[in-house]
Amino acid sequence: ILALRYRVRSRTRELSVQLAKSESAEREVARLNAEILRTQSEIAFTLGEVIETRSHETANHVRRVAAVCEYLAAMRGMSPEDARILGLASSFHDVGKIGVSDAILNKPGRLTPEEFDVVKTHTEIGYRILSATGGPFFDLAAVIALEHHERWNGGGYPRGLKGNAIRPESRIVAIAVVFDALSGKRIYKPAWPLGQVTELLLRERGGHFEPALVDLFIGSLDDILAICREYPDSKESAEWICETVSLARVS
Repeated sequence: ILALRYRVRSRTRELSVQLAKSESAEREVARLNAEILRTQSEIAFTLGEVIETRSHETANHVRRVAAVCEYLAAMRGMSPEDARILGLASSFHDVGKIGVSDAILNKPGRLTPEEFDVVKTHTEIGYRILSATGGPFFDLAAVIALEHHERWNGGGYPRGLKGNAIRPESRIVAIAVVFDALSGKRIYKPAWPLGQVTELLLRERGGHFEPALVDLFIGSLDDILAICREYPDSKESAEWICETVSLARVS
C-alpha cells in the first residue's frame, strides 16, 4: 500500500509538471497567434490605407469599413473569428486601384464613360493580385475585391452577378463601402447628410443591396455610427459623426 501511494504521488507530480509545461506552451502559442494576428491586421490596414490615400480617400476609410463589416457579419450569424477575418479581408477591396492612373483617380469632376470603364477594371486587377497570393484568407480578399461593386439586381460590375450569386461577404462589404463613401467628403463631392444616405440605402433595397442586409443596417444604425466615431478622419468628420449619432437617436 505504501509503495502504491508513493507511485501515485510520484506520478501525480510528474503529471503536474507536464500539465504546467503544456499550459505554458499553450499560453505561448496563444500569445504568438495574437501577435501574428495583430501584425497581419496592421499590414492589411496599412496597405489598404496606402491604396486609398493614393486616390485621396480618407485615411481611416479602410478601418471603418473593416469594423462595420465585422459587426454586420457577426449580426448575420458568422462566428467571431470568421467575422474578424471578413473585416480584415475587406481592407483589400480597392487594392486594384494600383492599376488605375492618378489622373483618373483624382479627377475632381465627373468621369467620362471611357474613364469610368478604366476605373471598373480595378475589381479584376485586385482579384488577379490577391488570388495569385494563395491561401484561404487571400482567396476571400480576392473575391471581395472582384465582387464589391456587384449589385443585388444584377446591375453591377464586372460580371453582372445577381442575388445569391454574389458572395455574402461581398454583399456586406458593398453596403459598408457605399455608406462610408457617401458619409465622407471626397475629392468629387461633399459629405452627404445622414438622412440622405439612409434614404439612398432604403431606395436601393433590392436594387443595389440585399433587402435583408439593408434592414439589418438601418436597424443597427446607432451601433454603426458609434463604430465610425472610433475612426474619424478629422475634427470635422468627428463632429459630423457625433451629430448624426444624436440625430439617429431622436429620429
